Amino acid sequence: MSVKRYFPYCNDLRDSFFDRYAKLTQEQLEWQATGSKNSIGFSLRHVAQSEDWFIHYVIQNVEVPLKRKAELPTIQEILDYLHYTRSQTLQLLDTMDEAQLESVRTLGEGFRGKPRTTTVHWILHRVFEHEAYHYGQVNLLMRQMGLEPPQM
Repeated sequence: MSVKRYFPYCNDLRDSFFDRYAKLTQEQLEWQATGSKNSIGFSLRHVAQSEDWFIHYVIQNVEVPLKRKAELPTIQEILDYLHYTRSQTLQLLDTMDEAQLESVRTLGEGFRGKPRTTTVHWILHRVFEHEAYHYGQVNLLMRQMGLEPPQM
């Protein structure tokens, strides 16, 4: 039986936020608040890259070249990458059973500077939690620019 049932609300934020994000201009996408090192574009690209890395490299042990800023210069290209990575995640959830969910993986030194062994379930939870964290940052940056962020 698919483990997708453990993550029934994984697209709630996307369903609420992406229409508003799609309206961001290039200038708004790259704007940085004083004292901040990340733009909205950086944060959204990072969410997609992280999901891609966790799903392919960490869980499936498949090397994939992550898309970088040069390949994702516009909001539409970033949103397309976010949709692609989520489709990959949902496909994985559709094919995974509970035993696979509880299998372990080792996160290398690239994850917070030290190796860590954890379950696939934890990794998937982290993917969705990480996304919510960064969408909060994106919405705050929108407010700092005087824009109305998306509402739930």
